[in-house]
Amino acid sequence: MAGVCYISTGQKQVLHTLWHYHPSVFGQEIFIKNLSANKDKAVAEAKRYAKEHGLDFEGIFNSPRFKKAEHFEKYGVVFKHKRKKGKSFYQGNPTQEFWREWKKCKDDMKKEGFFVSQHRSPYVNDNELIWYVFYKPKERIK
Repeated sequence: MAGVCYISTGQKQVLHTLWHYHPSVFGQEIFIKNLSANKDKAVAEAKRYAKEHGLDFEGIFNSPRFKKAEHFEKYGVVFKHKRKKGKSFYQGNPTQEFWREWKKCKDDMKKEGFFVSQHRSPYVNDNELIWYVFYKPKERIK
């Protein structure tokens, strides 16, 4: 299995929210979407999502402890959640460990959703190029 999904009702226990936990990629909970306020409809939709994505459905947790993943670490890079022009992604600064993995299995990492890019920074040594690593999961992030 590629992880689990579950529903959280949060602090007010009104709206049902679908979360995905994928330990090998995210390392923590990722918000998928808000579901129906009706418990039965929310459970049916969550089970459908779990089946479509090959996940185990764990049930409903009435707890505010589940929060959207703001960051996670992989390949020695701490990825922070960003949002730009309505698009959501993770961004980090590459490390030596990351570059070693990138050289070994670049194609597999690209299939997972990782990519690198250089950007000019007017704040560093005469517009020096700076490398960034980006990660855009296949599932929607909010």
